[in-house]
Amino acid sequence: ANQNGQGVNKTEAPLSRQELLERFETENKLRPDVVAKLMDLPDEVLRTVTGVKGSARTPPLRIDTPRDPNTVVLERIAKAEKTMVWPPGPEIKEAIAKRAHGEEFAKSVREFVK
Repeated sequence: ANQNGQGVNKTEAPLSRQELLERFETENKLRPDVVAKLMDLPDEVLRTVTGVKGSARTPPLRIDTPRDPNTVVLERIAKAEKTMVWPPGPEIKEAIAKRAHGEEFAKSVREFVK
C-alpha cells in the first residue's frame, strides 16, 4: 500500500535492452566475457535467457542458486542457441518462399534484429 493506504497496482514499464543487460549483470555479478555473449544475443533470446520473456512485469533478475551465476547464464545461452533455427530447415524455407522473400532477405532481417 502507498502512503494514502491505497494499493499500488501499477504495471511496470518493460526494461529497455540496455537496462535489462545492466540490471542482470549487476544482480548476478557476471564476468565481462559472459556479458559480451549476452550483448550478442537477439532480443528475444536475451529475454529468454534473463527470464523476462512473456512476463508482464520484470521478475527478479537475480539467479537464485548456489551455483555460479556465470555458469548458469552460459548454459542458458547454449540451450537457447540450440533452439534458434538458422540456417532455416525445409519447412521454414518453404514458408519464406511462399511469401516471396528470399533466404538472403530472411538472413538480413535476422542480422538486423541482432
